[in-house]
Amino acid sequence: MSIRSEKNLKDQWEKVVKKRLKGYHVHIYRQAHSGNDKADELAQALVSIIGLKDKAIFKVGAVGPHTRANVEVDIPPEKFGEAVRFLQLTNFGHSILIHPDTGNDPVDHITGSMWINQPVPFKPNFFSKKPFWNDKKR
Repeated sequence: MSIRSEKNLKDQWEKVVKKRLKGYHVHIYRQAHSGNDKADELAQALVSIIGLKDKAIFKVGAVGPHTRANVEVDIPPEKFGEAVRFLQLTNFGHSILIHPDTGNDPVDHITGSMWINQPVPFKPNFFSKKPFWNDKKR
């Protein structure tokens, strides 16, 4: 990578991404049929370990793009690394989606997301009506 392209990436980060990044959403999907659902317990442990308030936890049904009920935890950018490390090692086998919150659902959920354990499919066609960022508008 050339110095010029590194500078361009840094400029893009400062001008575009950093301004749009509000935080991260962690979706801990319920294991309803396994008899071993610890999604609520895991969410509580996460907020406690990384020092957040219980207000960061939301119980989400199969809404939006999600095909299964889950517990959402909202993470500020500065807690991202700590949250990921905790969830990688303490997940009780739950499927966990972690994605940025930039206000652009397709980018946040599809190209900018990461999974711990097995991915859970999204609702078909949920994102088909939502455009990805248009580079010309940056």
